[in-house]
Amino acid sequence: MNLEFDTIYKENYLRLFKVASKMLHDSDAAKDVVQDVFMAYFLFKDDNSKIHNFKSWLLRATVNKSIDYANRRKKFAGVETLMTKIDEAPSQEQNIEKTIIETAIDKLSTREKSLIILYSEGYSYKEIAQITDIKFTSVGKLLARALEKLKIMINDKI
Repeated sequence: MNLEFDTIYKENYLRLFKVASKMLHDSDAAKDVVQDVFMAYFLFKDDNSKIHNFKSWLLRATVNKSIDYANRRKKFAGVETLMTKIDEAPSQEQNIEKTIIETAIDKLSTREKSLIILYSEGYSYKEIAQITDIKFTSVGKLLARALEKLKIMINDKI
């Protein structure tokens, strides 16, 4: 493993893991997805292909691989299970609220889910546009619609 790849891995692993975890609600699956992303990146960059913005490339690959993983899991498992792992001991009410939010997010379209997760991770509209291949001028409007849809589902308790 070369030094450049090792540095990119160390600097980006946690960020990619957080995105995959939020999309999949399963830390083991998120680890697998992120490992697959880095394997693809390692092979892709060694193929002398040009990656203009490797951070955007890694995030887009993580989102896409998370979506693929979730679709495969739904296809073979039937029902996606929600897991609740919180660092602190949460109250039962907090667990219920978290489950409601996670369930609502899972019912959003893939595009809406990606927008909300990237936004919740603190990415700018410009970064979200690059990662999702959505026009910069459309990100705000689409995100606002997705957040409003999420708010309605949560208020209606899904």
